[in-house]
Amino acid sequence: MLADDLKSKFKDLDPRVIDRYLPMYENSYKCYYGANYGRNSCDDEIVLHLLAHLIFTADKQFDGTAVRQTASESVGSVSVSYATPTAPSTNEDMFFNSTIYGQTYLMLKSKNIGCYFV
Repeated sequence: MLADDLKSKFKDLDPRVIDRYLPMYENSYKCYYGANYGRNSCDDEIVLHLLAHLIFTADKQFDGTAVRQTASESVGSVSVSYATPTAPSTNEDMFFNSTIYGQTYLMLKSKNIGCYFV
Protein backbone atom coordinates (compact mmCIF):
# COMPACT_ATOMS: atom_id res chain seq x y z
CA MET A 1 0.00 0.00 0.00
CA LEU A 2 2.71 2.51 0.95
CA ALA A 3 4.82 1.76 -2.12
CA ASP A 4 1.79 2.03 -4.40
CA ASP A 5 0.77 5.34 -2.82
CA LEU A 6 4.29 6.75 -3.27
CA LYS A 7 4.39 5.65 -6.91
CA SER A 8 1.00 7.13 -7.71
CA LYS A 9 1.67 10.43 -5.92
CA PHE A 10 5.24 11.02 -7.11
CA LYS A 11 5.31 10.04 -10.77
CA ASP A 12 8.63 11.89 -11.11
CA LEU A 13 10.34 9.32 -8.87
CA ASP A 14 11.47 6.18 -10.65
CA PRO A 15 9.34 3.28 -9.31
CA ARG A 16 12.48 1.12 -9.19
CA VAL A 17 14.12 3.68 -6.89
CA ILE A 18 11.08 3.58 -4.61
CA ASP A 19 11.22 -0.24 -4.55
CA ARG A 20 14.96 -0.17 -3.83
CA TYR A 21 14.96 2.34 -0.95
CA LEU A 22 11.51 2.12 0.65
CA PRO A 23 12.47 -0.98 2.68
CA MET A 24 15.17 1.14 4.37
CA TYR A 25 12.56 3.60 5.66
CA GLU A 26 9.13 2.00 5.79
CA ASN A 27 9.59 0.94 9.41
CA SER A 28 11.80 3.81 10.59
CA TYR A 29 10.06 6.91 9.21
CA LYS A 30 8.44 7.34 12.65
CA CYS A 31 11.85 8.40 13.94
CA TYR A 32 11.36 11.55 11.85
CA TYR A 33 7.59 11.88 12.16
CA GLY A 34 5.78 9.90 14.84
CA ALA A 35 2.41 9.25 13.18
CA ASN A 36 1.28 6.01 11.61
CA TYR A 37 0.57 5.87 7.90
CA GLY A 38 -3.00 5.06 6.95
CA ARG A 39 -4.77 6.66 9.89
CA ASN A 40 -5.67 10.11 8.50
CA SER A 41 -5.10 12.08 5.33
CA CYS A 42 -3.02 14.87 6.90
CA ASP A 43 -0.50 12.48 8.44
CA ASP A 44 -0.48 10.39 5.27
CA GLU A 45 0.43 13.43 3.17
CA ILE A 46 3.26 14.32 5.55
CA VAL A 47 4.61 10.75 5.63
CA LEU A 48 4.53 10.46 1.83
CA HIS A 49 6.55 13.67 1.41
CA LEU A 50 8.96 12.57 4.13
CA LEU A 51 9.50 9.20 2.45
CA ALA A 52 9.88 10.77 -0.99
CA HIS A 53 12.58 13.05 0.42
CA LEU A 54 14.40 10.20 2.18
CA ILE A 55 14.22 7.96 -0.89
CA PHE A 56 15.37 10.72 -3.25
CA THR A 57 18.31 11.70 -1.04
CA ALA A 58 19.31 8.06 -0.49
CA ASP A 59 19.33 7.46 -4.23
CA LYS A 60 21.48 10.54 -4.83
CA GLN A 61 23.83 9.62 -1.98
CA PHE A 62 24.41 6.12 -3.32
CA ASP A 63 24.79 7.17 -6.95
CA GLY A 64 27.45 9.72 -5.94
CA THR A 65 25.37 12.81 -6.70
CA ALA A 66 25.43 15.40 -3.97
CA VAL A 67 22.12 16.76 -2.77
CA ARG A 68 22.27 20.45 -1.96
CA GLN A 69 19.75 23.12 -1.16
CA THR A 70 18.08 24.23 -4.35
CA ALA A 71 18.34 27.88 -5.32
CA SER A 72 16.68 27.44 -8.72
CA GLU A 73 15.94 24.82 -11.34
CA SER A 74 15.11 24.97 -15.04
CA VAL A 75 13.75 22.41 -17.45
CA GLY A 76 13.25 23.75 -20.95
CA SER A 77 11.40 27.04 -20.71
CA VAL A 78 10.06 26.36 -17.20
CA SER A 79 12.04 27.50 -14.17
CA VAL A 80 11.45 27.68 -10.46
CA SER A 81 13.38 29.43 -7.70
CA TYR A 82 13.41 28.71 -4.01
CA ALA A 83 14.20 31.16 -1.27
CA THR A 84 16.82 29.71 1.03
CA PRO A 85 16.90 30.90 4.60
CA THR A 86 19.84 33.16 5.38
CA ALA A 87 20.55 31.28 8.58
CA PRO A 88 18.89 27.85 8.76
CA SER A 89 17.95 27.14 12.32
CA THR A 90 19.07 23.50 12.36
CA ASN A 91 20.87 20.88 10.33
CA GLU A 92 17.45 19.24 9.98
CA ASP A 93 16.20 22.33 8.14
CA MET A 94 19.19 22.22 5.81
CA PHE A 95 18.65 18.52 5.13
CA PHE A 96 14.95 18.83 4.39
CA ASN A 97 15.31 22.05 2.38
CA SER A 98 17.51 20.19 -0.09
CA THR A 99 14.49 18.79 -2.02
CA ILE A 100 11.01 19.96 -2.89
CA TYR A 101 9.70 16.87 -1.07
CA GLY A 102 11.53 17.84 2.11
CA GLN A 103 10.44 21.46 1.84
CA THR A 104 6.83 20.34 1.53
CA TYR A 105 7.30 17.93 4.46
CA LEU A 106 8.53 20.78 6.67
CA MET A 107 5.69 23.03 5.62
CA LEU A 108 3.02 20.38 6.17
CA LYS A 109 4.53 19.34 9.49
CA SER A 110 4.56 22.93 10.75
CA LYS A 111 0.84 23.27 9.91
CA ASN A 112 -0.01 20.03 11.73
CA ILE A 113 0.87 21.16 15.26
CA GLY A 114 -1.69 20.97 17.99
CA CYS A 115 -4.74 18.99 18.93
CA TYR A 116 -7.72 18.21 16.83
CA PHE A 117 -11.03 17.78 18.58
CA VAL A 118 -13.73 15.70 16.95
